[in-house]
Amino acid sequence: MRLTALALLVFAACNGPTPKDSGKDDSGTDDSCCTTTDNDGDGFSADADCDDEDAAINPDAAEICDGADNDCDGNTDEDGADGAATFYADADGDGYGNTSDTLSACAQPAGYVGDATDCDDTNAAVFPVAPEICDGFDNDCDGDTDGGATDAPIWYMDMDADGYGDAATGTAACAAPAGMVADGTDCDDADAAYHPGADESDCTDPADYNCDGSTGYADADGDGFAACVDCDDSSAAVNTAAVEMCNGIDDDCDGNTDSPDAADAATFYVDGDSDGYGDASVSQPACAAPAGYVADATDCDDGDAAVSPGAAEYCNSLDDNCDGATDEDAAADAAIWYADGDGDGFGDAADGVPACAQPAGRVGSATDCDDGAAAVNPAAQEVCDAGATDEDCDGLSDDADPGVSPASRATFHADSDGDGYGDPAVALDACLQPAGH
Repeated sequence: MRLTALALLVFAACNGPTPKDSGKDDSGTDDSCCTTTDNDGDGFSADADCDDEDAAINPDAAEICDGADNDCDGNTDEDGADGAATFYADADGDGYGNTSDTLSACAQPAGYVGDATDCDDTNAAVFPVAPEICDGFDNDCDGDTDGGATDAPIWYMDMDADGYGDAATGTAACAAPAGMVADGTDCDDADAAYHPGADESDCTDPADYNCDGSTGYADADGDGFAACVDCDDSSAAVNTAAVEMCNGIDDDCDGNTDSPDAADAATFYVDGDSDGYGDASVSQPACAAPAGYVADATDCDDGDAAVSPGAAEYCNSLDDNCDGATDEDAAADAAIWYADGDGDGFGDAADGVPACAQPAGRVGSATDCDDGAAAVNPAAQEVCDAGATDEDCDGLSDDADPGVSPASRATFHADSDGDGYGDPAVALDACLQPAGH
């Protein structure tokens, strides 16, 4: 028995995995099968085992999700490994997978997720916890398309089929349920004659057909005009017979507020040159100045902004300030003219007046020092005279004026001995007799 057991062990060892080198000697005897090592004792020799130090790793081992190539096939943690999870394709990237497209793997592959509850993997707006909206899709995958949509409008029962519903019967739905409308403002849904769009033009009918809380025949302000013809039944001053005034109200109910025919409308005048003064020949009534119009009508030339009652008068042959006069003496650029009483061409500085043109008897010069004597002026010749007159108006007279005419001077001779007779050899020209001469 002991020999038989030993023989079986040798037989098993020699019939294990075929080694790369048969190890036969020249005689053909195989002497290597019993010498190949199997360090981990898993029944596979080192040259057939991809990890001869770990008995759990060999060609017959089951692949498991542990990061090792357990079955020595060259792949680690491949699909189908023990412990692998099932992942589902997430084509629309919403985090929920398609149950019909699966993959078994140790780690989550790109484009796959662990959830298999997406009912439409082609639409990212459709997944189990998506908000249901009115778009024709079952967004939340509950089997009810558009049911309980968050954006569903409210519809109202329209029993009288007048297009207006009863506000007390509101129902949310993506599409209008039969017999329901979007408007819930009907005040009597049992009678098609009553709704907000109804006609209420009969001033004798007390019914509130248009649901506005008032009736056409009423006269709330007591002005004698029914509400159906009164444009403001809360004010007795407003009715079709009232006078339009400039007050921001359509007093006469003609559809115009503060119209040009208002009783207190002002008259405005066109201001063509935009100088603030208008043309009296072009006007229109209004409660407020129309564009291009002003309240002033005193412009004498509405085509020239430099001409107006507020302008300065100039010497330009125009009536700049619209006072009816042209180039009057007070013109801004008028010259000053001085009285020339003695007609010598030089005026009196104390008697000057402004004027655009030279007045008779006046000159532009104001340099005459005596406007009563024609021989006295800046152009005159200084001469010796008994009154010491300053003929040339330079402030000097007679001998004090270097410009005195030599011909007007007398010659005096020195009288050293005081006998009244002078020395003919010692002479002096002067206007007045010098002492000792």
